[in-house]
Order: sequence, then C-alpha cells, then structure tokens
Amino acid sequence: MMKLYISPTSPYARKVRMVIIEKGLEDLVEEISLNPLDDGAVDVIPNPLCLVPTLERERGSALADSHLICAFLDSLSTRNPLVPDDDARWDVLHLQSLCDGMMDKAFSAVMERRRPEGERSEAWESRWLVGIDRTLDAIEEGWPNDEPAFDLGAISLISLLTYLDLRLPERAWRSSRPKLAAWLESKAARDSVTRTVYPS
Repeated sequence: MMKLYISPTSPYARKVRMVIIEKGLEDLVEEISLNPLDDGAVDVIPNPLCLVPTLERERGSALADSHLICAFLDSLSTRNPLVPDDDARWDVLHLQSLCDGMMDKAFSAVMERRRPEGERSEAWESRWLVGIDRTLDAIEEGWPNDEPAFDLGAISLISLLTYLDLRLPERAWRSSRPKLAAWLESKAARDSVTRTVYPS
C-alpha cells in the first residue's frame, strides 16, 4: 500500500487525489492528512523538503511535487490515460504548468496575508494576483469551442479555480470569464470532483 501525505486544502494535493480516483487507484493508496507547517511534520513526511503532497511508494524513493506524482500514477494503469501520447500531450502539460504556476502565486498571496502587520508586501501580493488574472484571461480567450477532454490539464484547472474560490473569493474570477465558469459548473457532479472538495 502506498501512502499519500496531503493537506486537505492544498490544490496540489487535490490534483493528485483526483488523478487517483480517475485512474481507479484508490485501493492502492492510503491518504494521510496533516499540516506540513506543524511542529514534527518534518519527522512524518518522507521527503526532506517537507512538502505535500508526497507519495511514499512501496518500492523506491518517495515522490514529492504534484506533477511528478501525477505522472507516476498515470503510468500505473492504462485505464483513462490523462496525458495523451500525440501532439496534444504538450497542450495538456502546458495547461498543467500554467495552473501550477497560478497555484504557486495564489499560495504565496495567501501566506503573505498571514504575515504580521508591517511585514507584508502589498507590491508582491499585487504582482502575484495580477499574474493570476492575466493567465486566467489567456486561458479564457483560448478556450476551445468543442468540449475539451477531461485530462490532467482539466484536473489541474479545477484544483486551481476551486482553490481561488476557497482562499481568494474576493477576486471573483468568474465575473469576466464566463467560459471557464460554465465549464467548471459542468464538472461539479463528476465523482473525482465531489469526493475531493476542499473543507470549508
């Protein structure tokens, strides 16, 4: 049995958890929920960076970083491949990369707001938030007319958009991005989405 160390509010962890469900690997992975910022977490999470998600495999080193974990999980089964083998592969990985970058910026903004008064940088927070808005606008503008495949790019986008709802609701990302908003709503009842909702 593999062990997946997660924080329930981590968008990176949600991405991995959705991949596990989409690939039908639930019986192979035990979830261990914890806060990586807590004292003692470094003694529990089996990677020196103390990051979540981390996947502890039955054989071999533990894997940290969601894109690496997702690639490994996708390789375990031919069921429902989440990254295509043709040229569309690069579009899927590109969308995942954009979403991971926005997750990084959103997380940085959230952590900046938690710093004590007088230590916060409004300039950095603004820069991160502008980067998120600019990237969302680019995805909205390039959104395909046909229904896109439910692949690793889609999973990454769901994890990102719902994290913005959770942590940065005042950004109201839907207001100027109707295509993304409609697409996200259309996926709300999917099993991997409903089973990995962030705790409120």
